Amino acid sequence: MSKSFTPRSCQIILLTFLMLLASVVPAFAQDKILGGYFEEWSIYYAGYNIANLQQNGVADKLTHLLYAFANVTATPAPACSIADTWADYVSPYLPSVSGVPYSGPMFGNFAAIQQLKQLHPQLKVLISLGGASAANTAAFVTAASTAAGRQALASSCIDLFVNGNIAAGISAPGLFDGFNIDWEFPTATDTQNFTALLKEFRSQLKALGKTTGKKYVMSFDGPAGSQNYVNIDLRNAAKQVDFITIDGYNYAGSWDTQTNDASPLFDSKRDPLFGQGLDIDSTVNAYLEAGVPPHKYTMGLPLYGAGWTGVPNVNHGL
Repeated sequence: MSKSFTPRSCQIILLTFLMLLASVVPAFAQDKILGGYFEEWSIYYAGYNIANLQQNGVADKLTHLLYAFANVTATPAPACSIADTWADYVSPYLPSVSGVPYSGPMFGNFAAIQQLKQLHPQLKVLISLGGASAANTAAFVTAASTAAGRQALASSCIDLFVNGNIAAGISAPGLFDGFNIDWEFPTATDTQNFTALLKEFRSQLKALGKTTGKKYVMSFDGPAGSQNYVNIDLRNAAKQVDFITIDGYNYAGSWDTQTNDASPLFDSKRDPLFGQGLDIDSTVNAYLEAGVPPHKYTMGLPLYGAGWTGVPNVNHGL
């Protein structure tokens, strides 16, 4: 690429869903996982609602739906909190999933999820905690650093999202079937604390399951880049979860000044980042070599693209 051009990256959102695929062993009582993230804010910028999953037939195919995101806070004590009250349970303007009007007092996406689960009782819905947020990352670091903090955070998240104590006067037991821990990303000083946090969530969910008779689901977001996954004890972290959602995307993006593939399957000598392990094949091999069981590896596939402007008209801009 000519040095006289400084291309700018722009995300081109094609769909709000990020699909996750994996083959799993029979012990999980299903042949495969087909999941997707639903972004709570998609009701604003994309006009895409939970009801669309029913209308377009996607819900018929999903085994797991991951709702993004809830916040994590460390003050005054480690706890989960609602990220967007209007989108989550206040807005009365979202379309019904089943055709039956929402009766309240809970509205928003949470009411839509309730209707979706009524139509698809086998669907597992997880709440994703954190996301790409400096505030959430800092809260994870603080909460996970002590046993008391880990216990408090897990207890708060379970009470809010699994027991369904959403807000004053609003209760929705069983709204979520578990958690996706999206801590982006643990550093080298967080390695043991990350595993311990997962273990605490799993322990409390198991205890709850003994009283409810349900098996709750745990997963965590696995980074694709080696600079991040080396800070996770992948073998032992994997023992605490049912599956890992691996970031098979964003290998290239707005932080790059050269046109590139955001989700390359294999490395290529024509790749500006060749040899850095920034491809799906390298990520898969690294996780497996670290001891992650193949049936717990779910490959994230982006249903969006990355585009660059200011690129010279040479070799189709590549």
